[in-house]
Formats: sequence, structure tokens, C-alpha cells
Amino acid sequence: MDILNQVGVGRLTRCLKAYNLPVSMADPRLANLPSAKLLTVDRLLDIMKVDKKNSGNEKKIVLLSRIGDTYEQRATVVADATIAKILSDAATVISGVPIHSPVKMVTPGSKSISNRALVLAALGRGTCRLKNLLHSDDTQVMMAALLELKGAQFEWEDAGETLIVHGGEGSLSVPPKDKEIYLGNAGTAARFLTTVCALVQKSPKDEAETTIITGNARMKQRPIGPLVTALTANGSKIAYMETEGCLPLSIHPNGLQGGLVQLAASISSQYVSSVLLCAPYAAKPVTLELIGGQVISQPYIDMTIAMMKSFGIEVTRRVDKETGKLLDIYDIPKGCYVNPPEYSIESDASSATYPLAIAAITGTTCTIQSIGSSSLQGDARFAKDVLEPMGCIVTQTATETTVQGPPIGQLKALPHVDMEVMTDAFLTATVLGAVASGTTKITGIANQRVKECNRIRAMIDELAKFGVATNELDDGLEVFGTPISHLKQGVTVHCYDDHRVAMAFSVLAAVVPKTVMDEKRCVEKTWPNWWDDLNNKIGLDTQGVELAGPTDSVSTTGPSSAKEAASIVLIGMRGSGKTFIGELAASALEWNCIDADVYFEIKFKTDVRQFVHDNGWSAFREAETNLLKELLTEKPYGHVISLGGGVVETPAARDLLKEYSRKRGPVVHIVRNIDEVVEYLGIEGSRPAYGESITAVFERREPWFRECCSHRFINHVEAFADGKFVIDPTVTKRGIREEVSRFFGHITGLTPNLAPNLAWGRHSYFLSLTYPDITPALPRIEELSVGVDALEVRVDLLRDPKAGKQDSPIPSPAYVADQIAALRRVTSLPIVYTVRTRSQGGAFPDDAQNEACSLLDLALRMGTEYIDVEISLPHTWITDMNSRKGCSQIIASWHDWSGDMKWNGSDVQAKYDIADQLGDIIKIVGKANSIQDNFDLQQFVTRMNSRPNAKPFLAINMGTEGQLSRVLNTTFTPVSHPLLPSRAAPGQLTFSQIQQALHLIGQIPSKRFFLFGTPISHSLSPTLHNTAFQALGLPHTYELLETKEIDDRIRATIAAPDFGGASVTIPHKLDIIAALDRLSPAAKAMGAVNTIVPVQSGDGSGRILLGDNTDWLGIRGSISARIAPGLIHSALVIGAGGTARAAIYALSNLHARTIYLYNRTRGRAVELIKAFPNIKIHLIDQLGEWPRDASGDALPPNVIVSTVPASETTMTNDDQKLHFPAELYAYRDGPAIVIDMAYKPVETPLLKLAKDTAQNWETAQGVEVLLQQGYAQFELWNQRRCPQGAISRVVWAEYRRRVASERFGFNFSYILSPTRPLLQLFCPFVMRLARGQGSRAVVRKHPVLRLLSSTVVRAKEQQTSSNSDVSSPPPPLHNGSRWRSFLQILGRTTLVSVLGSAGVFYYITQKERHPGQQLPHDPEKKTIVILGSGWGATSLLKTLDTTDYNVVVISPKNYFLFTPLLPSVAVGTLSPKSILQPTRYLTRHKKRAVTVIEAEAKEVDPINKTVTFEDDSEIKGAVSHTTIPYDYCVYAVGAEVQTFGIPGVQEKACFMKELTDAESLLGTGIETAAFPGQNPSEIDRLLHIVVVGGGPTGVEVSEIHDFLEDDLKSWYPELAGRVRISLVEALPSVLPMFSKQLIDYTESTFKESKIDVLTKTMVKEVKDGSVILQMPDKSITEVPCGMVVWAGGNKGRKITQDLMANFPEVQNNKRGLTVDDHLRMAGADGIFAIGDCTSTSYAPTAQVASQQGAYLARVFAQLAKKGNLEKRLISLSQTISTASGEEKAQIANDIESAKSQISKVKIRPFHYSHQGSLAYIGSDKAIADLPFANGNIASGGVATYLFWRSAYLSTLFSLRNRVLVANDWIITKIFGRDLSRD
Repeated sequence: MDILNQVGVGRLTRCLKAYNLPVSMADPRLANLPSAKLLTVDRLLDIMKVDKKNSGNEKKIVLLSRIGDTYEQRATVVADATIAKILSDAATVISGVPIHSPVKMVTPGSKSISNRALVLAALGRGTCRLKNLLHSDDTQVMMAALLELKGAQFEWEDAGETLIVHGGEGSLSVPPKDKEIYLGNAGTAARFLTTVCALVQKSPKDEAETTIITGNARMKQRPIGPLVTALTANGSKIAYMETEGCLPLSIHPNGLQGGLVQLAASISSQYVSSVLLCAPYAAKPVTLELIGGQVISQPYIDMTIAMMKSFGIEVTRRVDKETGKLLDIYDIPKGCYVNPPEYSIESDASSATYPLAIAAITGTTCTIQSIGSSSLQGDARFAKDVLEPMGCIVTQTATETTVQGPPIGQLKALPHVDMEVMTDAFLTATVLGAVASGTTKITGIANQRVKECNRIRAMIDELAKFGVATNELDDGLEVFGTPISHLKQGVTVHCYDDHRVAMAFSVLAAVVPKTVMDEKRCVEKTWPNWWDDLNNKIGLDTQGVELAGPTDSVSTTGPSSAKEAASIVLIGMRGSGKTFIGELAASALEWNCIDADVYFEIKFKTDVRQFVHDNGWSAFREAETNLLKELLTEKPYGHVISLGGGVVETPAARDLLKEYSRKRGPVVHIVRNIDEVVEYLGIEGSRPAYGESITAVFERREPWFRECCSHRFINHVEAFADGKFVIDPTVTKRGIREEVSRFFGHITGLTPNLAPNLAWGRHSYFLSLTYPDITPALPRIEELSVGVDALEVRVDLLRDPKAGKQDSPIPSPAYVADQIAALRRVTSLPIVYTVRTRSQGGAFPDDAQNEACSLLDLALRMGTEYIDVEISLPHTWITDMNSRKGCSQIIASWHDWSGDMKWNGSDVQAKYDIADQLGDIIKIVGKANSIQDNFDLQQFVTRMNSRPNAKPFLAINMGTEGQLSRVLNTTFTPVSHPLLPSRAAPGQLTFSQIQQALHLIGQIPSKRFFLFGTPISHSLSPTLHNTAFQALGLPHTYELLETKEIDDRIRATIAAPDFGGASVTIPHKLDIIAALDRLSPAAKAMGAVNTIVPVQSGDGSGRILLGDNTDWLGIRGSISARIAPGLIHSALVIGAGGTARAAIYALSNLHARTIYLYNRTRGRAVELIKAFPNIKIHLIDQLGEWPRDASGDALPPNVIVSTVPASETTMTNDDQKLHFPAELYAYRDGPAIVIDMAYKPVETPLLKLAKDTAQNWETAQGVEVLLQQGYAQFELWNQRRCPQGAISRVVWAEYRRRVASERFGFNFSYILSPTRPLLQLFCPFVMRLARGQGSRAVVRKHPVLRLLSSTVVRAKEQQTSSNSDVSSPPPPLHNGSRWRSFLQILGRTTLVSVLGSAGVFYYITQKERHPGQQLPHDPEKKTIVILGSGWGATSLLKTLDTTDYNVVVISPKNYFLFTPLLPSVAVGTLSPKSILQPTRYLTRHKKRAVTVIEAEAKEVDPINKTVTFEDDSEIKGAVSHTTIPYDYCVYAVGAEVQTFGIPGVQEKACFMKELTDAESLLGTGIETAAFPGQNPSEIDRLLHIVVVGGGPTGVEVSEIHDFLEDDLKSWYPELAGRVRISLVEALPSVLPMFSKQLIDYTESTFKESKIDVLTKTMVKEVKDGSVILQMPDKSITEVPCGMVVWAGGNKGRKITQDLMANFPEVQNNKRGLTVDDHLRMAGADGIFAIGDCTSTSYAPTAQVASQQGAYLARVFAQLAKKGNLEKRLISLSQTISTASGEEKAQIANDIESAKSQISKVKIRPFHYSHQGSLAYIGSDKAIADLPFANGNIASGGVATYLFWRSAYLSTLFSLRNRVLVANDWIITKIFGRDLSRD
């Protein structure tokens, strides 16, 4: 009315609120009054008529012109329309042209500047008068907070136009104890006050320890983490009290420290302004450095700095001296603000955009004063940067902006506008873009997702209601402009309690009639008078709108947000599952669940049973009712409240429930079979007994439950009421969870379960279920419902077996409810609920209208999505049903079976108009007498659909003649299925038939779909999609297009008119993006495309290609099938590639609270984390070690997704692979899921570990994820639900077939067919198993037996089949010769032997490859530390029983090297990997887990019993040097090569000690000799090899000779004759440990092989290109050579020498450590030494070390046995003193027995048993010196060579090594040695 100004209205409103008085009809103090339950605005105006002072529609009201003065000296007459406008909760703008154009106005003061000015003036010195201050909720919150902190004093003057601020000079105090600073939803205040509260200093007068700031529910979701992080790092102490990163905060009064403050400013500039405003009051000058990427909203930062300068503090922004570029570093000096006497606040530039936009959209003129080019605010650029490019004429001075809009409908789209500097104005630009010609792209507004609501999402959702298409971007959105005439009218806009949303859509409402804003009061945040100013200053009339008022049930429209949705109340019998259902519902809705019983116990501090015992039932019922009232008042939104079963016993409580269900929200009756309730309550004892039978209580309460509830949820856990149908217990919980999510999401309106294909331009179908009892068909529902969008339940066809009359046509509501509930457990498809009367073609009696209405009412109560209501029912009843329908939709139907209704007649038009008034969907069914009737029908449908706001229209003809109409119908065509007992109507077709018909008439053209990538020949995608096309009857094909790059073939394919879509795999996922028109948000987030979808452009210009990514949907589907969204407390992603990115995206979508990320390459993981700045991701460095929460508890994940190849992973300690520890599955408290994205093997190490260690963990293979993402792809391409069951069965079968074929190298189903008779003859065991006569468990465990068994079964089946086809007996067998029979038997025996051996071999290899679960580290056990991984250490590990010890292995190598075969590696006979045995391979098969550490021991401290070691790898972690304790240390570090100090040996000789030595032995000498131009003498030198040392190692290097003879002649014929080998030995002969006979044989063999043997010859020096020798005659000779191979003995390592230095008296042998007969190191306690590092009487050979290791294993076993006996003896001795009688005597006997056993534990000294000596001497000859009886057997030659090979094969530690070595020998024999060198 423009009488009292905005200031006065705001002050009066706050005053009334302060006195706890209501200011709106929605105030809970009014709404909760019983007398107000039917109070509407119209009703209130009617009541006011009764007052005699009023006259009809004119009411007399006292109006104020200012505070303290009335407008008139009497009551003023006010029209009802004006009162209604004020009192209504919603508003509408009457569309049209503003009548006050040209408009000239001033907008309210800027919210941003107002808040900053309040802080500056409050912190300043002196008094400041603030002019044009915004009077809003936000500024009031800021003022109230500053008063609570005692930071300033405020007073008003000029009738509230001026605020006087008396500054407090930075003096702030902690608020009183238990006083929180409540900020509502004021984000600016929250950010600014966080730092202001940090300025507070501790005072002795403070009652409270901290300042607590909090807000409403939305404020508690908005981020404040970066600001808190920066302040905390600077020394402030701030704690999150609820969710990390959000309010509420507890802030300690420590003051602001100052100095460097680093702040992430990529989310909100308010963080920066908060620190800037408070920085002058820090203890030290502040340097503010902005980090974390692009700074958001820089103009707001500049505004803050400019305002600080006005208050006396100047901020300096640093500049790069070299480039002159401004840096994001600010220097703020210490000081105190000096308040200016007066400060005028600019008008709000963001608010100014709305009247300017109204001028733009209506073609009028508007001038905004006090906003111009000199404005501090970035939004002041809106007119020039947005409106002018859109076609407006803009005139802007320093202080004024004028906009003249183009003619209506001629706004131009903005191809791209970056609104980062004016983010709040994007909503205004968005609604203008909605009516502009073309596509408007807005970016730079990512921060708008964390404002009062997610504004980007809000604009997308609300524009969709008008029919405007949009596309969400990472930092913005695209809006596809739509002509104003095409926009849907009568839209109700949900405003999300966001002032910007409400005002933006009021702009659009100026040109779109009947647009309603549902929360008009939210504008009070920044422009309280907006609706009045629209009318009075702009000239657009506004009206109040009262949304759906109180009804008998739920609201007519669902809410758009959880905030708006009223809480749900659950009632029902105790034991019906209310708490269980409530928790599931709360989880699905992301609400809180309150159990009233628990709430009662907390409030009264006693349980219910005790309360009743102490006070009686009456007192309890009274307390329960009061508690109910409290819950309904204090928890009005976002809660699921589960009440006690007896809450309905009192009338008062029933009245509360009925009132709530009528007016507020859903009251759901949880129904469970009474027999189940009785059984449950028979064992439940937490509540007091009833005192009467449970059945009697149920019968009494059941009517009350029905009376109070608005909905019913059936929760029959075991069986349904008819007793026939039992839910499979393995799927019950999952079925319930899905149904709970559907039911409660639908009735609240948060996620209505409606059919998406009802949209315009699509075809939708429902399947008519014609069963009298649905439950027998439940197992086949998935098969029945392929392709359809909904299921129709024909209630009139149901037959209740318990009905009073046999075969009664009226089923009972209970029976119908059970049928619906049973159907819900197996499908989430929407249900079409139909009660068809006989006159309309059904079976329900026409005269049973009341019963029909009762059954239809049941549909509403059960949350049915679509309800078919015949328009012949009373229209008043249908209208009432519409008012209670919630999100359900009414199908207003009419069926004419007579054939008299003509589609071109007046009758059908009349029926259509009635249905249009009564329903959401119109259904008219006629009967076709000729095909022309179908054409008439189509003409009528076309005419009706052309109407404005036409509703979906289902129009078909019955009968065979009418089948064409079913094909052409687009809305909910009823279809049948061959499995149904009958068709619901004549002429009904199946879904597949309709698709085929549409194809034949050209409505569904054939499309081609593709998979792009390489290699793709083995992809399962063609199987997946072609199966789906076939199941749905679609004429499409899916093909492979394999290319190495995006070439012309792909470009031509995607441009083809028949291109339907494509899957994209490596290597094209990135390169394909350039060929696409648009990307989905998912594809952008993941930076890759795996799906191409042709879609129609939003502007109608044709087809465009959309790139999407469904990988995340595959992962999401696999997880959500096991764990509900919101129940993932933490998740682990392994890997950092594209699939890991998809996993993170999926987990975020599932609301995982914390995501752990692990990757072996840390840098890639860090990059991935940076890609998701808004997701909480923790990078972990060690699998199995989880971060701890505030209470110190580790948080192991309940979801794991691995994206690394399975071949790179292991369950054992293998340094070459990623090791999965058992601690991955530490979570044991609920459902958990692990997904391995690898397709092969079937059971990866990660999945096997889960099965072995964790019962509660479910596993999912990569194929399952492939299926899930494939389903999503199919639905994107076809807009049709995917037939998942049919696809899954075919794909899994194909996958298993391929795996079986690949595992065995061929397809057994084909290869084994000729051998089936043999298998039957020679495998009776398998035959018995196939017939079920053997152990099936054996077959299941062994894949080979399983394969053989299935083969035999198939053979029998084929034999039976073939025999049945043969009419005559087979011809007699021909009598062959005995020789033929022998060969047949031999062949069969050989075949069976081969197959059997293969089976045994496979079994052994799989057993070794998949070790079982190990015992964990036991702190009670002693620790053995083994240093080394050579012969002795490995022998010890292999034999040691780790049950009794914790074992740690430390070695520079994580493998054991079979050194006797090193020369074979040197010449290429063997592969290096063949003689390596990973240490973890041994340790992983031990009973207790062994810790293997790849590191080099640096020190052994025998005094403190510790070992210090260091990581010597090239890549080191944060910790690379550490010390661990031991109880026993096994010292097996080996020895270094002894060079005897001879010059040049260490630098120039090649040793034969390590694998690297062998690999580099030949080096490049041969290739160098073959280099063109070498002179002959140089060639001879290069090809001369000198081997020093005549022991076994040196002699076996003679295998070089074999290489020269066998391979060099073939590949280097020009060099073969010039290679020479010389063997140098200082002793008189080679191989001194062998017999004289073998020495002579060896030397003669060498002579034959032209190997020069130089005995009694010593090396004096090794030079480059020669070796200096001292010959037997003492002469010195220099021998040219290309290589010197040194095999001259051992010496101790440095660590050994250091250890010996600790005991100089006893450790003085230079050869190595001195040990006793038990291998204990002399002088040290607990150290055992074995192998080459020791000095013993035995030769330092592998054989000795191996026996020493095995001996120590026996020693440790004896020590453990003795230790256990001693513990037992101590325990017995302690208990005998307290025992008596027979027990004491028994203990005494046990003590004696223990002593006896201890005395028998003997540790014998080590004794070496020589097993002989072997050496290979070349030319396929070896020598052996073997002990026999009391002498030796000496042999040499080829036979000994074969023995040598077999002996070495058997000595190898594992089957793996044996197979690899044997394979290498065979390959070498066939193809020769490997000549390649790195």
C-alpha cells in the first residue's frame, strides 16, 4: 500500500518476533493450534466479516504511517484482495507491461556493503551514522551477533532511516554461558563473524570458555572449512561441533596471531573479506596470501579493501616487479578503524538486476538511481555486460543506470558470458536466457552451488517446469531459449527459501501468465518490500496465492526439497518393524530417524518398562502424548518419527495424529502379519507386558490405526496374509530397502516414482496383469515386464480366496494390499491401479460404487503411482481424491464397448473435456469397426494434443481392427505378454509386436550402434546390447569398429543418419571429445567419454552428439545394490587413472562421507584429488592403515574399488606387485562391498582375500560393473528400461565360456567330444560323480574334475539323443589285429594319463598360487629377525614353523637366487626370472604372516638386540631408515667377492655373484668385435675371455664354450673360430674338492674344448684390455683379453666386520663370524649365523648353508617347545597354591610331567651331511663326486650331465621354478640361446 516504509515494516516485524508474536499464518504458533487446522486466508476473511466494524469484502484496519503515528485517525478500509496478498504464503505476478514505465527507482541498500559497514563501524573508534542500511534478516543477524559479543552499541534516528553505531575499538567478549550466536541462513554473517569471534580475548569475567556460532539446517551444510583452516593454521583454536567443514563452530578466545595467513579463496570471496576486515586487530601485521587456484569474485575483495580505506586502514596488494602483474598477496597493517561521521551505503546492485531485467523482458524502460559505473559492486556491470549484448539499450553514468528493452520476444541469447565478477546476478541472466533466441552459456558461477541453496540446480529444475531445456556445466549452465508462447503456464516455482530465486522468477512471471512463487517471504533477506515495489513502483500487479490448504491427507504437490517435506510419523503394533522401516526410510531420504521410545528414555532418564512400573499406564500414556506433541512441534521437517504401538490408545494422541495427517504430513501405518507380530513379541522383553492377549490388543487398535493414518506400508517379513507367498530370505532385506526408498520418496514428493517416458514425444507402455492371484507370477515379473514403463494391477480381476462368497468379484482391501505389497518386493516399476467396472469392460460390479471408491482410496494410502478412475464415478468424490493424491497421478478414463462412440462425434469430445478436468492423464478407449476408425482417432488425438498445456492422452480402439491404434498410441499403451493367462482386452498386442510394427511403418528406423577402440575383438558389449535389442524387439544392431585413432571411418559413422550411438574405449576416450558437440557433467568431471548419444538440440536446430560417461553408473549400481546411499562411512579407491576418477564420482554421488585414495605413484593420486576439490578425499600411503577420527579410532572402509590390473596385484609379499593385506577388510560391523574392475581372472587376489578373510564383505567382478554401465548406456540411447535379467544371463554365460576356453587354451566343448567314450571307459570315478554317486564337493573344488564331469554328462546326453534317432542296431565291430588293439589301449591310457596329470598339475599350481589366510602378528610371541635371503635364510624360511614366532626378513633383495645356474643365465640358456624365487612366495604360505622388508641392514646391536636398516631403493618414502628389536637374529648376510687387494679387479673384472653379474657377462664384446673396420689383433683381444678361479663357479663358466659352439657359429660365423677361453687357477689343479680322477677328466675335457687351463698361475693386475699374470716360473706376462671373469673366493661384508668388532676377543677370524656347534655367534646372545658369513670347518657352499638353515628351523622349534612348557610350568606352579584335594594332586602330576618333557628337549649340535659335489664342465658333460657307503662314486660324461640337470631341478625351491627352468632348457634346445642384451 506504500504507506509505511521498508524500515518501519522491518523494525515492527522484529519487534513482534522479539515478543514471540506471530507475523504470518504459517507461524508454528498458529499452525499448531487445533482450531487453526482448517484456517485458510479465505476462511479468516469470512470470520472477519462477522465483526460489525467491517462491511463485507472491505475490512477496517488501523494502519501506521510511521512508528508512533497512524495513517488516519480512524481505521482505514482495506480490500480483501490486499489482505489476502499480505497473508498468503505464495505470490503471483500478473503478467503484462509495467504501467509505470519509464520506471525510476532506488533499490534497497546493498547487503554486501551493509554487512561490511556494520563490522567496520563496530570495530572502529568513534560514532558512525550509517545511511541507507539494508533492513533485512541478514543485517539484523549481524547486529544481534555484534551486540552479543559486546562489540558495539546501536541506536536509530530519522524514524529508523539512520543507524548510529558506537564502535567498540575491537573490544569483544565471550557471550554468556549456554548462549549461542544463531545466524539463521545468513552466509555473509557466518563468514565475517567467524574471524570476528577469533578476535575475542580471554577475560576473567567470561562465564563461557568458547564462543559458539551456529545456524539453521541449510547453514550447517554451507562450507566454511577453508576459512577455519586458515585461522587454525595461524594459531586460532576453532573446533567443528558437528559436520567437519560446516557450522556450528566453537571458537576459543585466543585473539588473532597475525603474520602470514594462507587462505584458499576458490569457493567464496567472503573468506577473504572476513580476514581482511579483522586483520588490523591481529597481534602482528598480517600478510594474506590467497592460494588454492582461481580466486572467486575479486570485485567483492576490492570492495572490502576500498571500504577499509574509508575507515582509515589502507591495504596494499603486492605486484610482481618483473611483469607488473597483481599478486594474490595483501599486506594489512595493525591499527584501529576510525569511524567516519557518516557513511552512505550504496543501493544493492544484485537487487537492481531484477527491475532492469523486467524492463528488458517487457520492452520497457527502467532507471536505477545510485548504481552506476563508479559502484563498488561487481553486479553493477550487469546492464553493460549482460543486458546490452542481449539487445537492450543501456545508458550508464557514474551514479545511474538506464535500460530500455527490445520488443517483447526479441532478446538475443548470450553465446558465452563469464559472470565470475557478478555471480549473484546469474539467476537474472538465466531467466532472460530462457526466452532469448538461441543458447545462452553462463560460466564462472560454481560458487553458487553453496549459497542459500544449490542455485544452479534450482534454476535448472524450475526452468524445466516451464519447458525450458538446460545443460549443467562444471562452473555454470547452458540455457536453450524458448519462445514465450511455448512456455508452460500456471507453473508453481519452488523458491528454496532463496530470495534470489524468488525475485528472478518474478521477472519471468512478467511474461508467463499464472506463474506462482511458493515462498514469497524469502525476499525479506534483501528486499522486504519487493512485492509492494513491483506493484507500486514498477507497475506490475501482484496477488497473494494460497497453496493447497489443509486436506484429509497428503498435499497435492510434492515438495522440491527435503527442507520443505514434512516429517513422517510411523504408527503400528509393537513388533511391526516401525524402527527398522524408519531407519531405512531416513537413510533413503537422508533424514534423521527418531525412535519415540529412545527419545522417551532420554527425556525421562528411565526405560518404558520401569516408568510404567513406577507410575502406571495412565501416567505413561499422558507422558507419551505430551512427547508426541513435542516431537510434532520441534521436528516438523526432515525427520522420520517412529511412535510406540500404544500411542493410539488415548483420544488426545489420536487427535494429534489425525490433525497432523490432515494438515501437515504423512502418518504411515506399518502393517505386519499378526502371526509374525505375536511370534516376535513372544521373545521381546524390553517393553512392559500387555496384560491381555496380543491378538485382542491388535483387534482393538487396528481401527484406530486406520483412522489416524494417511498411508499404509506392508511389512510382512516372512509371508503374506494369504500364506501362499514367501519372500526369499536372501533378498528380503534388499527388497524392503528398495521398496522403502520408493514408497517414502514418492509420498514425500522428494523422488516421485513416475514413468519418465510419459514425456512428450516418447512412447510409454504398461503391462496389464490379468492374474486372479499375482504371487505365483512374481518370479517371472522381470521377464514379463521387459520394455514396459509400468505394471497395471487389474484389481477387478483379483480373486480373494478368503472372500465370503466363492469367486467374489470384490476382493477385500487386505487381500489387495497384500498383492500390491508382494509385487513391490520384486519390481520398482510404477503401478497403474485399476478397478474396471463391467460396463467399462471389466469385472467389478457397477452397483458397488462404495466398494470401488474404498479400493481406490486404498491405492492412495499405499502410495500407488497411477490410479485409473472412471469418470462415471461421482465427480465430487474424484475432486476430493485429487486433493489428496499427493504425487500420485489420476488417469481419468472412459471405455466404450458398444462401438457407437465415433471419434469425430460430439460424445468423445464431451468425455475428453470431463476427463481433462478430473485427471492428470486422459484415457479414452473405443471400439474399431473398420480401419477408418483408427484414422479418425488419430485426427482427434492430434487436435487435442495441439491445445495449450495438453495433458497426456491415451486413446486406443479395441478389437483386431483397432490394433493399429495401439501401435500409434504414445501414452501408456496397454500391452500383453505370452506368459499371461489372458489378455486384458481384445486386440491387445505385446510390447515386442508393437516395436516391430512401428519399425515396419517407419516410426522406429533401424539404427546402428558401435564400439570404438582397440583392441576390442573380445569385448562383451555386442553380446550385451544385441541381446537387449532382441529382447525388446528393436530393429537395431551393435557392431565393432576397431581403429587405432579417430579417423574418417569413425567421423563418417557418427555423421550417418542411422547412427544410434556408440561406446568408446581405449585409446579414444579423450580424442573423441573433439568430434562431439556437448559433454555431460559426468563426462566433464571424469575428463573422458565412454558413451556417445545423439540428442536433439535444445533450440530445435537438429541432432547433436552428446558425450557422456557411464563408467561411474556401473560402479554406483554395483555398490547401491548392496549398500544404501548414505551408509558408506568411508570408501577406498585403489588406483589413479580414469576408472578411479569414475569411482570417486560414483562414491560422491552415493554420499560417501570419506573417500580414501591409494596409488603406488603418489603424484598421480595428488593430481586426481585436485580434480575433485569439493569431495573429501584422503590420500593414504599404506594399504590397511586408516586415518583416525577425533576420538582416535581408525575408520576402515566398507566399500573398496580397485582399478589396477589384477596381474599387478598379489596377496603375498611381492615387491614387484601391489600387495593386498588382510587389514583391507577390517570393517566387520555391517554390509560391505569390494569391487575389482579387472575382468580376469574370475577370482582376483583382491576378491579372493575378501572371501578368505571377511564374511560380511560381498564381492563384485568387473563384468558386473560392465553390465551396470551397459544398462545405463542402453537406456541413454533408447530411452527405455533395459532388460537386465535377460542380458545378465547371456553375458555371464558368454564370459564363463570364454574364461574356460582361455584358461585351458582351447574350447573343451569341441576338443573333448571325440574322447568322451574314452572318458566313460577310463574315468569311472568321474562317471559316478556325474551320476551323483560321488562327492559333489570334490567336483566343485576342482575345475578339471568339474569340466570332465560336465563333459561326461554331455556325452551321455548326446549318446542318448543319438540312440533315440537310430532305428536299426549299429553294425558289428570289425575284428582288428592285436597290434591295433594294443595301440588303442596305449593311446587311451596315454590320453587319460595326460589329462590326469594335467589336472593334478593344475590343482597344485592353483593351490600354490592362492595361499590361505595367515595368522596375524602376535605381540606375545618372540620375534626372529632374519638378515638375508640367500641359501641359508631361504632354507630356514621354508622349514620354519612360524606358528610359534613373529618372523621378520630383511634383505636388499626380495628374492632368492639359485646361484649354481648363474652361468646358464650369463650365456642365455636360462631366463633370469627362472632362477629367482620371490621371498614372499615362501612367506605367504607360512601359517603366520611373515614381514618381508626390502632394505639393507646397516647395524646389528647385540647389546640392545636391535637391527638398524635402510631403504636402498631408488625411490624412497618419507621414512627410509629405522630400527627394530629382536629376540633372535639369524645372521645370513653372505659375503662379498674376495679380490685379495689385486689392482684393477674391483673396477674392471666381472664377478659371478649376483644376477646383474650374469646378465652383463658377455657385455658387448662380441658385437664390438663384429664392428666394421676392427683389425685382426683387436678382434682376437676382444674375443679372449679369462676366467680366474678353478672352483665349481669358475669351471661352470665354461658353459660359455657351449654358447660359442652351439650358437656363435650360426649367428657370427666370421668370429666363431677366433673366440678363446683361458681358465686361471693359483692351485696346482682345478676343482680341488673333487677326486683326482674327475680333475683329470675335467682338464682333458677342457683340452678337447680348446679351453686353456693355466694352473699355478696368479693374477697380479687387471688392466683395461689385458690381465697381468705371474706364471708358474715366476715370470710376468701381460695377456690381452676382452673380459676377465673373477670367481676367486669370499670375504666378509662391512656389517659383518662391524659386528665382529663388538667382540674382539672371540671374533678374530678374518674369514667370518665364529660360531659354536649350535651355530650361535660366539660372544653374543640370541644371534645365530649361517652361510658364507661364518668361519667354520665346512666349505662355503650352498649345500652347507641350506643344511644350516634347515637345522636352525629345528632348533627354533625345540626352543619354542621348551618355552611353551616353561610357561605352562610357571602357570601350574602359581595355581597349585590355591588348589585343594584332587585338583591339587592333578596339578602336581602336571608339574612333574612338564618338568619331564622339558628335560627331554635336547638341542643337538649341527652336523653337516655331505651329499656330494656336482659341476658342469661344458660340451653337455658334467662330473659328480657322490658319497657311497664309506667311499665315493665318481662319474662324468653325458649321463652325469643328465643327472646334474635332474638334481638341480629337484633342488629348486618351487614347482614354478622347476617348470620355468625346464621350459627354458627345452626352448634353448629347439631355438638356441637368447643373444639379445640390454
